[in-house]
Amino acid sequence: MSIENLEREQESPRFFKGNIKDFDKNKGYFIGAFLKDPLLQREDLECAIMELPVIDESKPHYHKLMYEVTFVLSGRLRLIVDQKEEINLEENEFLVIPPGTVLQNPENAPGTKVFVVKTPSAPGDKFDV
Repeated sequence: MSIENLEREQESPRFFKGNIKDFDKNKGYFIGAFLKDPLLQREDLECAIMELPVIDESKPHYHKLMYEVTFVLSGRLRLIVDQKEEINLEENEFLVIPPGTVLQNPENAPGTKVFVVKTPSAPGDKFDV
């Protein structure tokens, strides 16, 4: 191996090309503090693309630190904010949820896909109500 090749191998990669299907085990998250690849491991940001189930059995929850933005790529979802206000989001609509806001997603149209951004990346910052 030449010194030139060795130097190239030790350089940090400049980009990461991936397929979202490779991140199914991470619930679609491809950027965040909990990921192992150095280009994807970020303390300031989490990003995911996910297909949501028709019936979502997750409990109402909130984040103490994270802002959450949910953008609907396709389909329709129903959200309940602060356990009282119902919001329906359709394709190309988005919702910004500040820390401390209680959110629940009880149901979605079949095939609903969303792009989710959270900042900062704070593993464990999800609290059930």
